[in-house]
Amino acid sequence: MENLALPFVGVCLDISSLVLFQVCERSKDLQTCTRLHSYILRRGLIFRFSDNLISAYVRCGGLEKAQELFHVHNSKDVSTWTSLITGCVQVGKSPEALSYFGRMQQAGLCPNSVTFSCALKACGITKVVQTGIEIHEEIARLGLLSTNIKLGNALISMYVKCGALSRAQCVAEELSVWDGISWNALIAGYVEHGRGEEALYCYEQMRQDGFIPDAFTFISLLKACTNMKAMSVGGQLHDEISKQGLLEDNVVLGSALVDMYAKCGAIISAEKVLKELPVRNVVTWNALISGYAECTSSDQAWNCFEDMQKDGVLPNAVTFTSMLKACRSMDALGKGEELHYKMTEHGLPGNDILLGNALVDMYARFGALTKAQQVFEELPRRNVTSWNILINGYIEHGEPDRALECFKQMKQNGLFPSAVTFACVLKACGTLKAIQIGEMIHDEISKQGLLKENVVVGTALIDMYAKCGSLTKATQVLEGLSIRDCVTWTVLVARYAEQGEEVHALDSFEHMLSEGVVPNAVTLGSLLKACASAGAIGKGEEIHEKIVKQGLLENNVALGNALIDMYAKCGFLTRAQRLLMELPMRNVISWTSLMGGLMRQCEGSQIWNCFEQLQHEGLFPDAALFSCMLSACSRLRLVEAAEAHFVDMHMNYGIKPDLMHYTCLVDAFGRVGHLERAALIMAKLPTSDVGAWSSFLGSCRNWGNLNIARWAFEYSIFK
Repeated sequence: MENLALPFVGVCLDISSLVLFQVCERSKDLQTCTRLHSYILRRGLIFRFSDNLISAYVRCGGLEKAQELFHVHNSKDVSTWTSLITGCVQVGKSPEALSYFGRMQQAGLCPNSVTFSCALKACGITKVVQTGIEIHEEIARLGLLSTNIKLGNALISMYVKCGALSRAQCVAEELSVWDGISWNALIAGYVEHGRGEEALYCYEQMRQDGFIPDAFTFISLLKACTNMKAMSVGGQLHDEISKQGLLEDNVVLGSALVDMYAKCGAIISAEKVLKELPVRNVVTWNALISGYAECTSSDQAWNCFEDMQKDGVLPNAVTFTSMLKACRSMDALGKGEELHYKMTEHGLPGNDILLGNALVDMYARFGALTKAQQVFEELPRRNVTSWNILINGYIEHGEPDRALECFKQMKQNGLFPSAVTFACVLKACGTLKAIQIGEMIHDEISKQGLLKENVVVGTALIDMYAKCGSLTKATQVLEGLSIRDCVTWTVLVARYAEQGEEVHALDSFEHMLSEGVVPNAVTLGSLLKACASAGAIGKGEEIHEKIVKQGLLENNVALGNALIDMYAKCGFLTRAQRLLMELPMRNVISWTSLMGGLMRQCEGSQIWNCFEQLQHEGLFPDAALFSCMLSACSRLRLVEAAEAHFVDMHMNYGIKPDLMHYTCLVDAFGRVGHLERAALIMAKLPTSDVGAWSSFLGSCRNWGNLNIARWAFEYSIFK
């Protein structure tokens, strides 16, 4: 009998021996397998060794060759079918595996436990639970579960992957024999589907039944603790892991422990665990770096990044993604550019779209839009998220027209906008008052049916129409939404209030309440603004009561300020003052709101008292407060005080005077007839303003000074 030389083993083996096939399968050398196939064909032994060849091809990665041989094989048995089904599952062709499994049964062959296990694995991968249930019924009919623990574990794993956890639990309870793999499959399933408490309960049951958890058990349980932010339970697991000495040689478990502490906010504990690990890899370091980035401890993240490289561990795409996030928190564009340079040294971002998007996002958030655009254009692959990041960057940094250009290019490139895309471009339309473009986008949204299920898009559409001045259309959109939440109503209420439609704002609020929607602090703040403008003190008091009942004043200074402003503008200064003193927190705006009311009532002495008191509290006056002070001085004809505050603002507080400050000072001089002084200031105005010149001309008329009035008129025209 001829011999076949196998160079990779350096010996000659008689082809009559099955050892040759075993050697071929162990080597996983497809070329040698093909040579062996050719030899068998030449010797006319194909029918004798077909099953062996199919198995060898499968194990060597030659599934197509195995399938060709299978289809010409006339006497297929269970082993033949099982070899092919196994091969399909191994190379990610689970649907084909299930197809072969069905054809095998149609051929009247009864699968064995290996066949069933492979078919169940294919069901889990493809999430076809109904087929899995049918296989389960067949296994039960054959009585295989009572004697085959591996088959039981395969069933549990299949149900877990399909999300049928109750069925997985039932299988586990029916098993006459359990092992650690059974428990691990069940625990991992509960964790994977966000049911951490049940996973921890299984862990307790596992221990009570005398099973010792292994590294796989603890990895799943630590993930559960991470998801639930259950650090105390994670600490107990840490103690058990240490007792078993599992951290000595398991870097995956060590990484899971670091990740748990980091994501639970216990960064010091996470760092301590990392330093004590005998082996650290990139996953371990990434867990700590990500934790620092999430906690906005950007300096520590950067130190950790450097320590990682000193430890001989090279950063990967995940590392750089976390570090880019840390740069955003640090407000450090320079650090981000340094990271970008390091990434290129490592051949990144390459095809990693997540990292590429993170890099575009970093530049866009810093307002480096030219660089963001450049990185974006260099990405080998771009998805909807890539475009959304760039579009949002242009909007946030005052270039809504560029955002709309990007939107147009995105569609030309064949990408379908997402809900996030539409929300962004609608914001751009609102900023530009581009209602026609907004209406076209509205049509696209309607065609995709997004308004039926996406409240964010609906809210953005309402806001766009309202900003474009079409409040009627905004209201129609809201009424057509199937879901209306607090944010949706708040946008409409706020826009009505901003555009002086106080009655409509209050009506919308009543409609909101009638639908059972509970207002939030933003809603109530907008309503208070409407009440202040309309002088609706009664409605304002009702809102005040709601705020107190909800306990919103405890930690919301903006809402307190809105209340003070409402009472002050409605002329209830005593209540405004009392409320200010009762607030648990107050800032400069709180005092400015009160002082604005006092100014309108010409309560000069009280204004000065407020100014002194806020400084006594350690607060620094801002530009708005000085506008209020200067306006009060003007109304009270305290020209020297006005001049002193103007100088004080600039010299002692570093506030550069703006048009409002100059106008107030001009008005102060004009009221007392110091027109020459007022004219000198008018000549220095940073920008020309019709209101300022009209006020000055009014002062000239009041004092009968035609010469200065003529100069003012000519200067304002020809400046």
